[in-house]
Amino acid sequence: MRRKILKAISQSERVHARIRASCSYKKVAFLHLPKCGGTSIAASIARAIGANSSGYVDPIRTRKLAQLYMEGCEQGEGSKLLFTIRRALFFDYFTEGRPYIYGHFPIIKECLLNSQGYEFVTLLREPTQRFISQFKYYL
Repeated sequence: MRRKILKAISQSERVHARIRASCSYKKVAFLHLPKCGGTSIAASIARAIGANSSGYVDPIRTRKLAQLYMEGCEQGEGSKLLFTIRRALFFDYFTEGRPYIYGHFPIIKECLLNSQGYEFVTLLREPTQRFISQFKYYL
């Protein structure tokens, strides 16, 4: 039994090393759509490519910034200003060439067309399940 466990661990380490070796040279932009399991995926991608969080477009921080500049508005969620802030952060990280950009941000068509070595990733979820999850989140 112990031999099987050690063999499984060894195989797992080899697979992880292969993934890391094949991905470490790439730059990744992960567009995280809300309520689609993106937090877990973001962490997995970061581990696989050995990246830190310096390219994170933080949804909470950007929402607070939008609220700060929108006097008399309690929620910046869904506002044009919020999307402008997130888009600007994404573009700043993209032009700097940060190895891993992730979070809630609108994509810029020109960046897709001229990817500069980035792999763009997103995760979609069945719409009805996503709606129910979002609805329960706000209850």
